[in-house]
Amino acid sequence: MTLEFRVPPEEDRERVLDVQQSAFGTQPAWRERVGPHIRLDRYVCAYDDGRMVATALSHPLTQFFGGAELPCAGIAGVAGMPDARGKGAGGALMAELLRQRRDAGDVFSTLYPATVAVYRKLGYEIAGSFTELAAPLRALPRSGGEELELETVRDDSALADMQACFRSWAAGHNGPVWFADEFWWRARILRLMEPDAVAQIVLARTKSGELEGYACYQRGAREGFGIDPSCTQLIARTRRAAAALFTYFGGYHSVGDKMTWHGPPHEPLATLLTESRSVTRSFEFPWMSRLLDVPAAIETRGYAEVDGECTIAVDDPMFEANRGPFRVEAKAGRVTVEPAERATGDPIPIGLLSSMFTGYLSANDLVRLGAADRDDPALPVLARLFAGPPPWSPDFF
Repeated sequence: MTLEFRVPPEEDRERVLDVQQSAFGTQPAWRERVGPHIRLDRYVCAYDDGRMVATALSHPLTQFFGGAELPCAGIAGVAGMPDARGKGAGGALMAELLRQRRDAGDVFSTLYPATVAVYRKLGYEIAGSFTELAAPLRALPRSGGEELELETVRDDSALADMQACFRSWAAGHNGPVWFADEFWWRARILRLMEPDAVAQIVLARTKSGELEGYACYQRGAREGFGIDPSCTQLIARTRRAAAALFTYFGGYHSVGDKMTWHGPPHEPLATLLTESRSVTRSFEFPWMSRLLDVPAAIETRGYAEVDGECTIAVDDPMFEANRGPFRVEAKAGRVTVEPAERATGDPIPIGLLSSMFTGYLSANDLVRLGAADRDDPALPVLARLFAGPPPWSPDFF
């Protein structure tokens, strides 16, 4: 197999959709609805003797860590024709796409894997989760957030306010992603393009009109009469906004059984329910991440006001510039990375470093996994740098 990699031209739009339909079994209705809107300039495809055999795309997004936004390649649409699988086309295509995205300035990459082993070979590691939570409607509070005004809309009239609210909220978490693409918001979050979905958005505003929280939701998978509110996003910047939104959904208790939303694996908003243990995980999908530019990513990430310095080396078979060794210095949370003569410990595998970078793994986990010695002087500094809330994202791509 002799592969050529290139951005597909417009005349190959249907071929891209053919590959993805063959690989994923997507429904014809999805193809008809979304196919005309896919951005071919975000794709790189593998061709074998002129025949398209694999596709991959990178969403231009940013991902929040420590209050800072990192330029991130959000990988999706990785698909191959059945007769091309197992022949190296997918891995070679992904390697080419990652090289292109690193050259374009992305310092980080995240994806949702169909299979973990393939992406581990490319330097990715599990680094966070997309978790759906569920709670009985009768366990939701019946009052709270009365000082806020609630409004329900069924269009994108409040989109700009919602986006500003999301960005303010996301800075307090590790892992949320920011899509500037309004098509993403209208199609995936507001669900305005689905003919059978009744998009509903509830806004929680102050008396002066500032948006403190919102929720986008549909009827859910309930059969027959009633509604089990299913949120694509439930965003609350304050306790009173969360209380107001939960109280709103609690009003459905007579016509439904439960509500679902996306939150961290250990949801602090559960403390607002009558029984915190009422919140359960109904679905969980891990995402994987990879550092594309180690020095730039470490310098760009946000940190608490910690001090310290250490030297590290990195085992990265794909990018020699990532291997170091590097001297990492933190002064009141401002971090610089410079070349060093040597590291104090063994090279850290790029996947495990990426997972620690997000906060999914701890420095002690590196020791338990055999990737670092317990007495490595770099570990206490790395532990302080990458401490924080568990990484998660409310968006699946």
